[in-house]
Amino acid sequence: MLTALIIMAVIFIVQNSLSNSGFADYLRAWSFAYLEAFLPDTTAERLQVVVMDIGEIAGGTPTQPLDRQKLWEIIDGLHDAEAAVVGIDNDFSPGPTGWRVPHGEYSDPKFFSHCQQWPEMPVVLGVFHNADLSPNAWLGASQFKGLAAYIGSAPIIEDARLTRAETHYSGKAGATELPSMGYALAQKYVTTHSKGAFPQPGSWLSLVVEPVGEPERVQLVNFSKLGQMTRESIWLPEKDPTGAANIPHYFKGKIVLLGDINPDNPRVIDSTDRFFAPGRKEEQPGVLYHASAAYTFGFAPIYEFNKLTSVVLDILLGGIFLFAVWLQTRYQPQSRGIKAKIVRLAEQYALIVAAILLVVIALIAITYFNILWLDAAWVALGLLLHYALPPHVKELFPKWTGGDFEEAS
Repeated sequence: MLTALIIMAVIFIVQNSLSNSGFADYLRAWSFAYLEAFLPDTTAERLQVVVMDIGEIAGGTPTQPLDRQKLWEIIDGLHDAEAAVVGIDNDFSPGPTGWRVPHGEYSDPKFFSHCQQWPEMPVVLGVFHNADLSPNAWLGASQFKGLAAYIGSAPIIEDARLTRAETHYSGKAGATELPSMGYALAQKYVTTHSKGAFPQPGSWLSLVVEPVGEPERVQLVNFSKLGQMTRESIWLPEKDPTGAANIPHYFKGKIVLLGDINPDNPRVIDSTDRFFAPGRKEEQPGVLYHASAAYTFGFAPIYEFNKLTSVVLDILLGGIFLFAVWLQTRYQPQSRGIKAKIVRLAEQYALIVAAILLVVIALIAITYFNILWLDAAWVALGLLLHYALPPHVKELFPKWTGGDFEEAS
């Protein structure tokens, strides 16, 4: 028994000392990439985030702004349909000479003012090129800064897959932080429709954040509903790209994000507004990144077991080996026949039982509770050490372990 206790103590110390190492981060990243595929990919009800394709609307390029009149009419239609929040995934940053549409009935100042008139349906407008400037420059005037949101993605860290979403874009040191599109949509939704309360983990859970991120600022994105978002997206007809009010039930109470969802759209092809999601080989349109981020922040964040819960699970799984050793030391000397075989099997199959329990716990957590056990691979490594180390520990500490451990024949 002492041998098993020594092994458990050593593994516990090593795991905790290396928990913030690059190797541990690699195991967490590998666990996320593997377990994320087990998240349920469809909900019984339609998602709270709806993507509306605006590929048929002219403009949206560096040289030609999106047709403001069409956008104006779409927003009016969404208000009539009682949408909760509306976002537009396009860069409305003014150029060096000022607003992109400086004059006319649908000029930028008039369009921005129009977007501010409904407290019950906040509107969020994308900003990219002016993100590093002062808030007054985001949309060209201080009174419009509350509409602005960053439409770039979070930096990709040592991987070709985009897994993270930031609440705010941090540009130049000391600059005012610009909220990200996904976070801004979720924040305005919970403020106007959920009493300001973001989803919170239970006392035995924590939000999944990147090792480089601060808690509640950089979260792993729940990309599991990408397929459902694509299926439920609205493709407005070319002849009437403003008919949102024709299907009001589809938008009522929803976050509606306007953007280019067709990967064959020239605006998508000619831009860098694409990303790779974990577990998917094809590039995805950037609007789906912002929609997934909004869904993550506002409705379905990814949780993980907190440190205490992980330690308890680790001890429980390691306890299987303690139980096997206890059976051996308690019953093997006087056991005969069936009892002796049971004792030997308990030791020999301790690893298999622990591994099965580990997999079952991980899959139940992810499938039913949206919980990623990102330390599962780390714990699995500890289980292997539980199985492999006893003979070596006995050799190193013969006076302590004496006849405490005997290999099963």
